[in-house]
Amino acid sequence: MQIEGHSQPLPGSPGQFHHSHARRHLEQTSGTVIKRGAFVVWTDPLEVLCNGTTIPLSPTEACLFRIVALRGRASYAAIDDALIAFGSKPATRPVVMLHIRRKFAALGYPDPFERLGNQGVRLRVTADETGSTATMIGLESNGARLPVPFGH
Repeated sequence: MQIEGHSQPLPGSPGQFHHSHARRHLEQTSGTVIKRGAFVVWTDPLEVLCNGTTIPLSPTEACLFRIVALRGRASYAAIDDALIAFGSKPATRPVVMLHIRRKFAALGYPDPFERLGNQGVRLRVTADETGSTATMIGLESNGARLPVPFGH
């Protein structure tokens, strides 16, 4: 299966990943809170924090960050599919990722992404204020905050 503008089959079609799968996955996990070390991703509304500090990401940047944070890594094809599902063009991926990196740097945080060659990126997990790099996924974001303060 192919998407307009893609010359390669998407990973997952006839056994490859299709952008409708990305959309379903985003919808199924829309109420999930993701915590990886110092990073917390709230999904309603979509917000990214690092050690309790809100990172001022655009909706597209926050969506891309969430895709990487969800599994701790993402292929460029999966990121492109998520951008399409979000309504953006895959060609914007490098620019969106650069903006995320610059916004983290402007607040004194290291680059949140580690390149995996030409395949994708891995989330570079920063330890939280307690020194933990633990992952918690599946907390419901029903307006309540995590019971443990992660910075503020």
